[in-house]
Amino acid sequence: MIRFVCDRIQSYPLSSVYWDQQYIGLGKLQKRTFILIGFISILLSACAQEADDWGGHTVACCGQSLSWSMYMRGESLRTGEAQPWYGHGYHTGVATHKDPEKAAGFYRAAAKRGYGPAQFQLARLYATGEGVEKDPAQAVKWYRKAAEQDIEWAQFELGNGYRYGKGVEKNVAQAVEWYEAAAESGNAAAKYQLASLYLKGEGVEKDPAKAEAYYKDGFEWFRQQAEDGNAWAQFNLAENYKLGHGAEQDSAKAVDLYRQSADQGYAAASYALGRMYSTGDGVEQDTVKAAQWYRAAAEQGNAAAQFSLGRSYDKGEGVTKNSATAVEWYRLSAEQGNSWAQWALARHYRGGDGVPEDPAVAFDWFGRAAAQGNAPAQLELAKAYDEGLGTEKDPAEAMIWYRRAAEQGEEWAQFKLAYLYLDGNFVSKDPSKAVEWFSKSAEQGNGQAQFELAKAYDEGAGVERDLEQAIDWYRKAADQRVVPAQVKLGLIYEEGLGAKKDLMEAARWYKKAADQGHALAQERLRLLTGRI
Repeated sequence: MIRFVCDRIQSYPLSSVYWDQQYIGLGKLQKRTFILIGFISILLSACAQEADDWGGHTVACCGQSLSWSMYMRGESLRTGEAQPWYGHGYHTGVATHKDPEKAAGFYRAAAKRGYGPAQFQLARLYATGEGVEKDPAQAVKWYRKAAEQDIEWAQFELGNGYRYGKGVEKNVAQAVEWYEAAAESGNAAAKYQLASLYLKGEGVEKDPAKAEAYYKDGFEWFRQQAEDGNAWAQFNLAENYKLGHGAEQDSAKAVDLYRQSADQGYAAASYALGRMYSTGDGVEQDTVKAAQWYRAAAEQGNAAAQFSLGRSYDKGEGVTKNSATAVEWYRLSAEQGNSWAQWALARHYRGGDGVPEDPAVAFDWFGRAAAQGNAPAQLELAKAYDEGLGTEKDPAEAMIWYRRAAEQGEEWAQFKLAYLYLDGNFVSKDPSKAVEWFSKSAEQGNGQAQFELAKAYDEGAGVERDLEQAIDWYRKAADQRVVPAQVKLGLIYEEGLGAKKDLMEAARWYKKAADQGHALAQERLRLLTGRI
């Protein structure tokens, strides 16, 4: 019986983070009462273990229900406001059976009366879909009501909603305001979010010093919570060691903390551990273990892990290659709004890989990913409008999406946009704009753009003529096996066009192009061989 009691007590969620969120709004006396009720239930259950089988279950259940109903009746008579406590009991399963639907009902009743902690808990249920249909917009509504009553965790979650666009239009400046409100109450999680925003200059002016101060301010709190065994804190502490925020960078420590958190079933930690094994960061690279940890997180509904597991099946990394299984995981992730999974799923529908080919479905998924700012998806959506793939041709829409992708640094979108300006398709012809976009793409290493940029400098089209620059860009393109660039270099060195004649160098470039089947290069090389 003693072992049973100890095991049950150890399973009780008593870490301070748990109290911070699960027991918001309860006074010390009420918290202690819940603990007492729980311990009474444990002891009665323990007694039941010792009792005969015919009576044990009844003794435990009756005792638990009795202790629960006694407390609730007294609480109702004393304050007339027992609804949030009923909600809490059914939500956590402390002193009664767990029933999320009943919990939601009691929380809602208390929330409508303006009780902040109940508003926060109701918001959490809407956010997770526990006891109610998942509804991010409703979650934001109730988080806001609670946040306006200075519930710090509600302020933090409302900040998350605005930062990531969950249940509300993305607005990083608003996110900062709510994070700061929570941080003023000492909320370490809000401080960490503010730190990352100041580090990136997202929603605020970039300030690495302020970012580091926020990281250090929250680090000790997370460390203490992690040592107490809190999985969420272990994960956040691991993130800091991985990135070197608030502490010296240490990937090995990060792996250890991720593992501690993952072993408790924390999905985000399982996913992170999968990434560490995938890249060999802080641990020996092992794609099999990476896939195993991705699966552990994916089966808990982690969208990023579902995408990564899909990619593992797509590439055959750590698992047997299976396009159909990849599609299954991509779909689960895509339906949760993961833009990379939406993009990957669209590519499978476009190519008929693991699913029947369906350009219209591909177009739909590319559109969803593109709307979230995914640059490769924006490029594919532009191509769909340009070529009429899964939708009617629409040059104006194609131009919009090419530009959006190009402005995000998508090199092929930059190349295509440059060509549109060069040829005057969809837009007024503008050689200087073409050079601008060819340059952006070429600087990212796009060989075709490097060749076009070389031609612009060679011909003085949209830019002042500069043969030295032209030869430099021809060479960069030729090094990437762009055949016209190789042929052009052959001609330059054969005839001394902007460079000193060098027949050996000319032959070298002709041969490279000839080896790729270029007929003119083969002929020039044949003629040149007799002259060397």
